[in-house]
Amino acid sequence: MHDITIAVLGNIPEIDAGMDLSFKVRVSCPPPGTLEGSPVRILDGEGGLIAEAVLLGPGDGGNETEPFRIKAPVSPGVYTWTALFPAQEAADPPQDEARAAFSFRVKPHHISLSAWGIPSPASRGEKCTVKIGAACSSGCSLAGLPLIIEDPQGGPLGGPLAAGKLGETILDNTTNTYWTAQEFTAPAADGVYSWTARCPVEGLELPHEAEAITFHFRTAPAPEHQVSIEVSGENDHLPVRDAIIMVGLHQASTDKQGRAELTVPGGKQDVSIIHPDYIPYLENRDITGDLRLPVRLVYLPLS
Repeated sequence: MHDITIAVLGNIPEIDAGMDLSFKVRVSCPPPGTLEGSPVRILDGEGGLIAEAVLLGPGDGGNETEPFRIKAPVSPGVYTWTALFPAQEAADPPQDEARAAFSFRVKPHHISLSAWGIPSPASRGEKCTVKIGAACSSGCSLAGLPLIIEDPQGGPLGGPLAAGKLGETILDNTTNTYWTAQEFTAPAADGVYSWTARCPVEGLELPHEAEAITFHFRTAPAPEHQVSIEVSGENDHLPVRDAIIMVGLHQASTDKQGRAELTVPGGKQDVSIIHPDYIPYLENRDITGDLRLPVRLVYLPLS
């Protein structure tokens, strides 16, 4: 009999549960043996038949199969399968059996969460929204997946602070991110808060894992006064575009006319205006009603 060598082609150290394994098997032997049309079998750890294919015509290094495409097991863990070339006693010349064991790890699908559109600041005690998105590493549909927002410190109320579910549509300009705008009630006290959003995965068909994502926000009194700011250069009186304006915790930037409008709470607040071409402006204002504030910035020449 001819000595046969067999090898599994393809790097498959790990794969998401239930997804397609893709690999080829190459069998070779010294001339003048022929292997074309001979079977190759894939066996599981118990020796059960998973799939079978035949060898194609000879190529560099031997004969290869078409790619096997086999669903990975759905239970996470390490698996060892065997590629088997059965003995061909009726062949001319006869050919020995050959085996090649190969191992891989099946892992749960990973769900990555993201948060954006976080209010800054949030009006204390009022309803606001945060956008939450979730994407599966293997592109599974996450439509309708439950969503829970919690305070990891427990908070005064305990339990979930908000609950909902992901929407039915995929976020624009993404391949598989399902999302929702989740409403929640901001705390009644001023402060900086770190809350978490998580998605329970027990109801999904295949094993998944998802780590909670933390998002941060600050609360402040509800805005009640309109502040209109007009920014121009002190020397040329021309509008200053793209200046960053802060009134207390509220931020805006000027338009091409050098104007910006903010709605802010009353009381004493710092007003700052920053632009890379000008000396920063800073003053403290006691805001008791709507306010129109023209500001002239001093040009800062490059050194």
